[in-house]
Amino acid sequence: MGALLEIEGLAKRFGGIVAVDGCSFSVETGSITGLIGPNGSGKTTVLNMLSGYLASDAGSILFDGKRIGRPDPTAMYRRGMSRTFQRARVLPEIDVLDNLLVAAPKRGLAVWGMSKANRATVDYAMTLLEDFRLIRLAEAKAGELSYGQQKLLEFATVLMGQPRLVLLDEPTAGVNHVMVDLMTERIRQFHAQGLTFLVIEHNMEFVMSLCNPIVVLDHGKQLFGGAPDEVQQNQLVLDAYLGD
Repeated sequence: MGALLEIEGLAKRFGGIVAVDGCSFSVETGSITGLIGPNGSGKTTVLNMLSGYLASDAGSILFDGKRIGRPDPTAMYRRGMSRTFQRARVLPEIDVLDNLLVAAPKRGLAVWGMSKANRATVDYAMTLLEDFRLIRLAEAKAGELSYGQQKLLEFATVLMGQPRLVLLDEPTAGVNHVMVDLMTERIRQFHAQGLTFLVIEHNMEFVMSLCNPIVVLDHGKQLFGGAPDEVQQNQLVLDAYLGD
């Protein structure tokens, strides 16, 4: 089907520290691509540059075949790229349902509450809350949710925009095994519906069971890329990250 996302020679330096050093890889349309590597290997920095939260120093980004000069978070969202963060970002002072309605495409902050959203938008939001087992909390303030529930809410909110590519930054970090299973189910569900994912994760069991291919970064560069079994058997990867 071809690459939905392509990055070539991406680089970022913070003073004298090289965080990303000529990183290149692609995300094929319809894949669940994993992005792994040791702490400090540049994974989140790459995501920040892709989604427009950080300017790159060098390199190119192509999304859906179009070169993106300087990614902007709002512009990338409108193009069909959405993301989550290592620590869940929700609007804590408003209801769980309204968190989703605010994220509805082409409405943004003009939507506050069911009375101002069209029926189809509300219905989709309620379906997502059902999918993520948050329906009973629809009228609760988002800040009252547990940390794991907030991560589920953030994921559901990202899906409100009906993106083509979702970047997940450590979706299972700090989440109990029940929610990890639910997160896995939802990724598989939306992947089956045609959604493409790029997933950063330290939970190797999660990555190896879900992602294919897997890209391994080390010192800001791609060290290796391939199927899960190839990654697990590659000596460079074992030396750099997984351990034998």
